[in-house]
Amino acid sequence: MIMKSAAHAAILSSLCACSSTPVATAAAASASNGNPGIVTFPLLSHQHVVQRHLAELSSTPHGRRLLAAHNLTSSSFDRLPFHRPRSLSSPSQQLSPLYQGYGTHYLDLWLGLPTPQRQTAVVDTGSSATAFPCLECRDCGTHADPPFNETASLSFRVSVCPSEPCAFGSCDVKGTCLVAHEYGSGDDASSWIAFEAQDVVYAGGSHDGPLTPDDAANADDPRGELPTTAPLFSFPLTFGCQTSTTGYFRKQLASGVVGLDRKAQSFWGQMCTSQIIHPAQFSLCFVRQPVASFSGTHAGAVSFGGADPRLHASPMVFAKAMGHGSTASFKVRARKMYLGENGGG
Repeated sequence: MIMKSAAHAAILSSLCACSSTPVATAAAASASNGNPGIVTFPLLSHQHVVQRHLAELSSTPHGRRLLAAHNLTSSSFDRLPFHRPRSLSSPSQQLSPLYQGYGTHYLDLWLGLPTPQRQTAVVDTGSSATAFPCLECRDCGTHADPPFNETASLSFRVSVCPSEPCAFGSCDVKGTCLVAHEYGSGDDASSWIAFEAQDVVYAGGSHDGPLTPDDAANADDPRGELPTTAPLFSFPLTFGCQTSTTGYFRKQLASGVVGLDRKAQSFWGQMCTSQIIHPAQFSLCFVRQPVASFSGTHAGAVSFGGADPRLHASPMVFAKAMGHGSTASFKVRARKMYLGENGGG
């Protein structure tokens, strides 16, 4: 759905650390050559990786239940739509609808395999973490979606530290990455607590149900505009599985929050790291509607991988960003501000 409005705001940025050139992997020379600057990494066959995934699932009661429920073998495991590199002919920019919440705008996220689950998430350009309630969340409010059922996803896994670094939080004594975020103060204070995890995700698509890779493969959409192409932009996302929320996070219409600041750990930063979008940019176009419903009220669009000029009623105007490349937030210097009568409407 393409939405045009004269009242729009756009955010456009890039990550210097994200390369548009695929990383090539090659077998290194043996360490016996005496060169201390060479590190050898063995190349693993696809079948070896599949067998390792099956062995990991077989090692836990939850994994064994999933294997039995889906009758998974080394051949059927290959048919699951895990993240795979996109072909060069695939679109490199994704256009997805935004919906209106209670004073916010939110985006649909679809996570997990074999059947993706929807989690609605408020777009937040002031933070990195994407987070939403999981099954362990208690007294977390009523939202547009139930908590994410991680036990139903074959691709879900909990981050294990210190063997892998925590993206947003810190490592506890049990080897779990714990994340705690606080917003505001006093009567406006809101917070959430979560543990870090990973799963396959795509944004946008159909608001009413998950899509399959076949839906994307059969769509004639080189610009990435149709909802059916959304699975082409699937990638492994590190996020927070919320176990506790307070304040606004308990009351909001959307389930969680999607972080869109300038850090590599942000949602679009992780898309870039996975080489899903090119160039390393995103833009937001906001429209304000008089009401917001649980069924979804269209209120703009988000473009990952650039900006779509068809959304603009006039050419874009750019302002110099303040701060250096490591600054997480988006900052510009405001010289003047004009307020129109009746809100400028």
